[in-house]
Amino acid sequence: MTLNNSDPGFNFVPAYTAPGLPWVSSGALTTATTRLDFPFVSRSIVIANNSAAGSLLRVGFTQPGINGTRYFLLDGKQNITLDIRVKEIFLQGDSGAINYALCANLSSIQARMMPDLSGSGNAASSSLNWNGV
Repeated sequence: MTLNNSDPGFNFVPAYTAPGLPWVSSGALTTATTRLDFPFVSRSIVIANNSAAGSLLRVGFTQPGINGTRYFLLDGKQNITLDIRVKEIFLQGDSGAINYALCANLSSIQARMMPDLSGSGNAASSSLNWNGV
């Protein structure tokens, strides 16, 4: 007899309370947008801008957001911890080359279980309509 157990969904709370899996990336960025896709939904993310002070790193959660006005800036020699659930993040040098490091603490929720973030307001899509992204 085969069990057809479903995968835990996006709102499965126990997956976010257990210790997470590490996912690390680092390198150099330009003014072109870099998209980092996680295999699982994040529990938290630490981002470090390893460049000199005054070198700004853009951090966003959608392609339109980072190319528009829905992003935040992280100054050189600074880091931030974000306790957020995302399956992707977008990074970009604000005005030049940036060296970054990122460590995501991932849950056991597969990325495909999370809806796409969208600020479009399209209720007919499978996106999570959140105007902040």
